[in-house]
Amino acid sequence: MTASLEKFLVLCLVALVSVFVTRWLSQRSGRMANTMEMFRYYHSGDLLNARNKAWSFLTGRYLENRLPFDQYFADSSDDHETYECMAKVIYFWMSLCVLKGKREINEDVAKQLFSRQYRDWERAIKPLYEATKDNSDYRPDWFILFENRNMDWLTKPNR
Repeated sequence: MTASLEKFLVLCLVALVSVFVTRWLSQRSGRMANTMEMFRYYHSGDLLNARNKAWSFLTGRYLENRLPFDQYFADSSDDHETYECMAKVIYFWMSLCVLKGKREINEDVAKQLFSRQYRDWERAIKPLYEATKDNSDYRPDWFILFENRNMDWLTKPNR
């Protein structure tokens, strides 16, 4: 093999490795940025207010009258604000689930930041899920939180 061909092959190999390393670092950086953005949103004033109202509803008034999701919010205009708060919280967790499935977050960091919070919310939302699943034909997209073990990654300890 000639020296110029060897030099060319070495340069090609270096270029390929550089491309792979750059892409890997970029993806890793993007996952971390997404994870931290989710953390910032979770602690934003908007979601904090929604979490407080949704938590109060789920752990109080809802336990006295466990209607399916669609029935509970269909007729009562008084509960529109509660519905909006519930939707913000539930769709936050759904977004985290989807981002994890697309490998768009740093799973280890997300686990450290959200696992305890999610376990509490899972227990609070579960009665609403069960009432809707058992007593309604309505199947909201947020059911993915409770199906196919989609959130086990966040609630189970590291191996």
